[in-house]
Amino acid sequence: EGLLRLMEGQADRRCGFVACVGYADSHGDVRTFEEPRPYFGTMRSSRTSRPEGASVGGAWGPEGRGLFEIFVPDDANAAGLALAEMSQEQLNQYRRGRNSAFKAFADWWREHHA
Repeated sequence: EGLLRLMEGQADRRCGFVACVGYADSHGDVRTFEEPRPYFGTMRSSRTSRPEGASVGGAWGPEGRGLFEIFVPDDANAAGLALAEMSQEQLNQYRRGRNSAFKAFADWWREHHA
């Protein structure tokens, strides 16, 4: 609800964000892994009423689910759909097509801990 409130009355609803993963080992060494391409898209003016993919966003916590219900990514092949409106197959395809921060972490882990 906070993002929707901040965007009230705004004609330009374009937005973007960078996803990242943080890792700290037992020695206190910290590493961060960012996606090479930020997410860009548009924020809806209200939450979707079709939350097919919202459960995936829920893995990010309550705020993540809300983001999935209002964020329409530019680079998805499901034109005009918020993440929560995508079928599980569409959402999986979209996520596999991106070089995620989790993939960067997994690649680093395999290289340094295999």
